[in-house]
Amino acid sequence: IRRKQERLLAKYVLSKTRLVMVRDPISVEVWKTWSVHGPQWTLVPDLAFARPAEKDRQKALALLQDYGVEEDRDCPRLGVTLVNWSAQSRAFDRQQIYEDAVEAAIRGFVKLHDGRAVLFAQVQGPTAAEDDRIPARRVLSRLEDVADRVVVIDRRVSASVLKAAYGQMDIFLGTRLHSNIFALTE
Repeated sequence: IRRKQERLLAKYVLSKTRLVMVRDPISVEVWKTWSVHGPQWTLVPDLAFARPAEKDRQKALALLQDYGVEEDRDCPRLGVTLVNWSAQSRAFDRQQIYEDAVEAAIRGFVKLHDGRAVLFAQVQGPTAAEDDRIPARRVLSRLEDVADRVVVIDRRVSASVLKAAYGQMDIFLGTRLHSNIFALTE
């Protein structure tokens, strides 16, 4: 919420509620500066921690298999999520540096451990700025030397299937907060 009109609208809507659940200390500070009158507020953990583990394991295994990622535990797997930061904010001018670092991490993991890398497109729109497939495909295109060991999962699936798929990874390099929470809780 960057624009004044957005803040005013958010404050108005929130003033009509009974309870606001805030998920992190930074949001608590923002809430306090807004001085919204009316609702009570409480700090709660992110609800992603409450999603049940292993709920859709079979669907996740089928998804991975559809993309050629077999359930071979002799081959370590790296899960990755990327964000198209520069498309979301023109002020962010380090997208290339960020993608280069992710590319190097993937290449290093695949070569050092004879592993596989799975790039997950967790968010897919509604605009290109929020489409994780775009940076994932850019990174994949630069991994020609290990392309047979890297895949982009770009199918839309439910959060519970994604969570279970993240749980099939041996290590996770997540840019998206909820991808890390899902991987951690699996």
